[in-house]
Amino acid sequence: MTPSQRQASAERSEALKQARRDRSKARWTASAKARAHLLRLEDPEKCRAMAKQAKEATKARRLADPEFDAAYRAKNRARAATAENKNKKKANRIARESTPEWQAKEILRRATPEWQAQEKLRREEQTLKRIKLHPAKPSITKSCPWCSKEFTTTISKKVYCKKTCKHQAHKSRAEGRGGIHRIKLSKEALREHRKSYEKRRAKSPAGRARSAANRHRRRARIKGNGGSWTGKQWVALKAAHEGKCLGCGRTETEVIAMGRKLVPDHIKPLSLGGANSIENLQPLCHGDGSSCNMLKSARWIDYRPGFPLEIA
Repeated sequence: MTPSQRQASAERSEALKQARRDRSKARWTASAKARAHLLRLEDPEKCRAMAKQAKEATKARRLADPEFDAAYRAKNRARAATAENKNKKKANRIARESTPEWQAKEILRRATPEWQAQEKLRREEQTLKRIKLHPAKPSITKSCPWCSKEFTTTISKKVYCKKTCKHQAHKSRAEGRGGIHRIKLSKEALREHRKSYEKRRAKSPAGRARSAANRHRRRARIKGNGGSWTGKQWVALKAAHEGKCLGCGRTETEVIAMGRKLVPDHIKPLSLGGANSIENLQPLCHGDGSSCNMLKSARWIDYRPGFPLEIA
């Protein structure tokens, strides 16, 4: 017999011995549980006395052996963490607290000065903890654009001093008498506001995708083609094509390195009556005059694999 065969035989023998030990332990555990259940039914007093004796023995062993104490605590923590045990404890507590005797005792206990002092201390600790976790925000002084009154708030996004001013401003805007923001801001200021908003949104890929979706939806609405798609759908379409330009096969990283960007292109252009739907989109690189999107121009060309290249 070779050494590898001897090792395999020893491993099989050890596995069989371990399986035998596990079966024996399971049988012993089942029989011990059955004996304990019978004893609990036949002689409850003896069962309680044995449980008390076992508890005292465990306590003495925990005091004498620190390693056993640590293992005991870990085991109890794991047992208390299970959902079943939590539900049991909750059910037992609800059943105990619903009895008239417990409620009478609780009323007497809460009337004692010791309990009231402990409750006051507990509430103070909770308040300090809440303040530490959620510190107070600094107060901001603002001017209400409707009534021109100054007010103090901790909410940075708050515009009006109260709901009445907000409703009046919105009502005025809806009735066509000119919204308060339109009165306060000039056309140049509004244009600058829109530009800054677009710049902020263009910092993230999701924001750029939403901007592209809104831009194409507006173009399709003006031309009367209909259809729409979302930024998430455009991101999923790019991922389906492995983030590559279908015209030249370059990845988005390579396209950006060349000073270009990957844009949604309508396979059948909007000028030829194409719909603004995700099925009519393909990713193409856009930038200088030699980019795929610029070379395609307003022609009906499908770069997707398995489709005819130029349709019309």
